[in-house]
Amino acid sequence: MNEIHADVILASVEANAAKLSALNEVLAPIEVSRAQTFRQLADRQRFVTAHGLLRAVLGIKLRCRPAAVPLIRKTSGQWACEGHDIHVSLSHSGSYVAVATADCPVGIDIEEVAGTDALALAREWFSPTEAAAVEDASPAAQNMVFFGYWTAKEAVLKAAGAGLSVALMDFSVAPPEANPRPVTLLKPLPALVGLAVARLPAPEGYAAALSLPDGVWTISQRYESASKALAHSIDAFR
Repeated sequence: MNEIHADVILASVEANAAKLSALNEVLAPIEVSRAQTFRQLADRQRFVTAHGLLRAVLGIKLRCRPAAVPLIRKTSGQWACEGHDIHVSLSHSGSYVAVATADCPVGIDIEEVAGTDALALAREWFSPTEAAAVEDASPAAQNMVFFGYWTAKEAVLKAAGAGLSVALMDFSVAPPEANPRPVTLLKPLPALVGLAVARLPAPEGYAAALSLPDGVWTISQRYESASKALAHSIDAFR
């Protein structure tokens, strides 16, 4: 089987004005413009933290300044490192952001486990098997089970580059666990062929998942402040 390595970084959303400004300064004009489209301050903070962190990580990998990292936004809405064989994925929710890099298609998702009508949403959006798993969970556990599936399915769509063009109920994932499990296609979906997904360790009250091609995974995951990662990346190339 293919041996696959991915780096995953989780960070708290930066709220300090000076540190946010430093992160914002390394973003490209397209990223700055995108950040400004968010009306809520918290949404802008999440975006700037995630992109500043990604640029810091890629700057080290590409041996260049974070501001020089060639990030572009594809027509699918996903971000890519142009001209390099490094695949990237971003996610942010609540007080955390998540960044993943790999040498193959990768998708990451993190979600705050909020109060919701988990069963009704599962019946509307999930496959029958997944909806049944949410229904079988105790009332106290239904939200966590729901978001476990939700993050797994979102991560798969990001790895596939499919976005909203694929309905969540058209494919199924196994109950989220630490070991990668292949995706089950319920309709012909060429973009999802060969993908797998696994649960990631996440802060309390959050669910997270990673999707990569099926194979033997080696995941390096760490928590790192975006501002510290940026300072380290800048210092490395002074």
